[in-house]
Amino acid sequence: MRRRPGRRSQFLRSCPRRPYEWARLPLSAVLALSGTVPWLGPALAAIVIAGLAAGLVSPVRATDALAASLALTSLALVASRPHVVRTVALVAVGAVMVAYGARARDRALVSPLDEWFAARAPGARMDEPVAMRARLLDDAQNTEFGVRLRAAVLAVLEDGEWRPTRGTAQIHVAGQAAAEGREEWTAGRLVEAPVLLRAPPVLLNPGGASERWQRLQRPFDLAGTVKSAALVAVERGAWWQEGGAAARR
Repeated sequence: MRRRPGRRSQFLRSCPRRPYEWARLPLSAVLALSGTVPWLGPALAAIVIAGLAAGLVSPVRATDALAASLALTSLALVASRPHVVRTVALVAVGAVMVAYGARARDRALVSPLDEWFAARAPGARMDEPVAMRARLLDDAQNTEFGVRLRAAVLAVLEDGEWRPTRGTAQIHVAGQAAAEGREEWTAGRLVEAPVLLRAPPVLLNPGGASERWQRLQRPFDLAGTVKSAALVAVERGAWWQEGGAAARR
């Protein structure tokens, strides 16, 4: 009589053979060997949340956390006792979440737009405006001296060519005409304009938030100014974006 394969054997046979798939192994191990353990679900949820938070706020590198997860996964595969496998696999899941959090932190701290700007504006401010294409993330907001836009930058014009990039800019459009044309700048629309870019200020008050924490909390990478609303070209967005903008008016 043949013995029915257990959950551990089924899990081992389902192991991925491609390197980039191995990050799924810790979670697969936990689920395959869970049985009827009542605390596993809450423990897994807590570890996922704690791992993401640790990756966001700590200086750990994503590659180091992922390497630790792979090492722990290897230990889980050779362990013989189910409770040891579960415990090690849970810790490995936490390490994967730390890697995800660290990767998200790095992308928030230094976007491709930040890198492009740093290479061309060592004084934290560009000398001349640069043509920029971007998609508006929010409807335009009135300010005391014009209109404020927040946009996902798609490309910048350099040496006569549009170079793709990625990042978020908060743009101030000056003048009374900007306030009068605010309804044209709605979320989802594409805009093109010459923008004088600068790095946002960092507050170094005693006891205040660190520079890194300020960058993580800030909803944009760079700030910029457009001299006149007449310099801003607008292209309509998708139909559902236009419908949403019409409903908000």
